[in-house]
Amino acid sequence: MVLLLPVHAFRSYLWFENQGATSNFNSGVKILYLSISLLASILLFYSIQIIGSKIVWIAYLQIMTMLPLFSIIYCLYRLANTEVVQSFFRRKFWAFAVMTIGGLCLEIYLVQMPILTGGEQRLPFAGNTDDLLPLFPLNILILIAIILLLAYVTRSIGRFFQQTFDSNDGYKWNEIFRLK
Repeated sequence: MVLLLPVHAFRSYLWFENQGATSNFNSGVKILYLSISLLASILLFYSIQIIGSKIVWIAYLQIMTMLPLFSIIYCLYRLANTEVVQSFFRRKFWAFAVMTIGGLCLEIYLVQMPILTGGEQRLPFAGNTDDLLPLFPLNILILIAIILLLAYVTRSIGRFFQQTFDSNDGYKWNEIFRLK
C-alpha cells in the first residue's frame, strides 16, 4: 500500500494540473503539494533501504525503490518548472553557479573521490578531511572550493590535450580556459 504513494502522488498531481488549467488555482498550493510529495518519496526511498538492510527477504525487493526514485525525479522536475524557482534562477549569480557546476559535472565526479576519501596526499590538509573538522561550517565551503578548482584545472588540461592532438594549427586559449 505504501509503495503506491508515488503513483498516487503522480495521479493527484495530474488532478492539480487540470484544476489549475480550468480555474484560478493557487501556485503556492501546487508548490506545497509537490514539496510534500517529494519529502514523502524521499522518506519512502530511505525507509525501503533501511528495512532492506535489516530484513533479508526485503533486501531482494529493493528494486521497488525505483518507484520512489521516479517520483523524486518527477517532483524535482515539476518544482524546477514552477515560476518561483524559475525566477530564482534567472538571477545572474545563481544562473552562473548552476551553469558552472553543471558544466564541470564530469570533472567534479572524477576529482571528488580522492579528495574526500583522503587518497591524495598532496593536498594542504594532508589528504585527510578530518583535519578540517574544527572549522566545521567553513570546512564544507573549503572542500567545495577545492573540488571546483581541481575540476576546472582537470577540464582545462583535458581541453589542452584535446587541442594538442587535434589537426588544427595552434591553440585556442580562450576555448581551453572557458568555463562553460
